[in-house]
Order: sequence, then C-alpha cells, then structure tokens
Amino acid sequence: MKIPFVTSMIQKIAEEMRAVVLVDPECTFMGLITFKNGNKTFFGNTRFSINSFGSVAIAKDKGVSKFFLNKFGYNENNRVNY
Repeated sequence: MKIPFVTSMIQKIAEEMRAVVLVDPECTFMGLITFKNGNKTFFGNTRFSINSFGSVAIAKDKGVSKFFLNKFGYNENNRVNY
C-alpha cells in the first residue's frame, strides 16, 4: 500500500526532530507521533490531536483503535464485562 503524502511528510519531519511515528499498516493515514520529550499526539490525515480531533478520528475507526490498543498492551483478554 502506498503511503499517503501527509504521512510521508510527517515521517520525514519527525525523523529530523528525532521523533518516532507509529502508523497503522492497514490505515496508513492515521498514526501516533512520540516526541523526544515523551509527549505523544495522534494524527488522522491532516488532523492532529492538538484539540482532540486526531484522537477522535482514531477512536471512530474501530480497526485503527484496535491496532493502537494492541500496541499499548490492551487486547480482548483485558476486556471488562459489565
């Protein structure tokens, strides 16, 4: 799958800033940037979670949400039944 232009630019700039970009392999226009100081921000296409738009975009997509939750150590076995 071809990486979208915005994602490739984010990866290029992040590399120069020594930040790490984690991109969902199936939905390559959504990802997480972890900065050198430990701060994190989600992005979805051109939306960043400066004012929660990036996070909302991630949360609305169940496949992307599952990818990031698994990366953070959460899986279906951690589910709480109410």
